[in-house]
Amino acid sequence: MDSKTGKFNFFAMFWDGIKNMGTLGKTLWILVIIKLCIMFLILRPIFFPNFLSSKSDSAEGKADYVRQELIERATSNDSIK
Repeated sequence: MDSKTGKFNFFAMFWDGIKNMGTLGKTLWILVIIKLCIMFLILRPIFFPNFLSSKSDSAEGKADYVRQELIERATSNDSIK
């Protein structure tokens, strides 16, 4: 048996799958893409702002803030026990 062994083309596999997909599948994928766009482009900046940027401008300042918060929380948890 003579078989061709070459590189597997992932793009061709997915393109063929999308091309042969029915209307229900395409509709569901469009809904998934719209949902992801809403989540990452609209909701993420509103509910997850960049908190560390408000504390310091430099990387060292941000690292110091995180370090101090971790130390304070670790010592306050030890005193509770």
